[in-house]
Amino acid sequence: MLLVGKGSVDLFEKQMMLERDTAKSFRRMAAKTKNIIPRLLFKEIELDTTKHAHMYATLIELSAGAAVSRVERYEMRKELERHVANEKRMLAQAQRIARALRHPQMKPLLQAIVADERRHHRALSTLLTTIAVEEKISEDD
Repeated sequence: MLLVGKGSVDLFEKQMMLERDTAKSFRRMAAKTKNIIPRLLFKEIELDTTKHAHMYATLIELSAGAAVSRVERYEMRKELERHVANEKRMLAQAQRIARALRHPQMKPLLQAIVADERRHHRALSTLLTTIAVEEKISEDD
């Protein structure tokens, strides 16, 4: 059962392919670039674009009614608990490094890492909470 129309799925698929092609292009550009700053920027855009392609793939799966099984939810919760703890440690360490660092060209990179670590921690914590609620609802059923 499709939760969205066939036209939407077609658009998701086309956009997913465009994102994949763009990511490959940035990967090639980064590999050819010697200067570290543009190379880092190209790599960052490549990773974001790859992430977008995965998001479109997820939209396609959701359109087909994909679901997570009870066993998969349990295993995912266990792994997420470990990853949330790891992200918390990485965030704390990145914050310590960023506070101590005085180099003006390095500071923005570390601030970006801290921002990413915060975002990762929030996202994983939210997912963990969602899975725990879904498990509780399943148990109550």
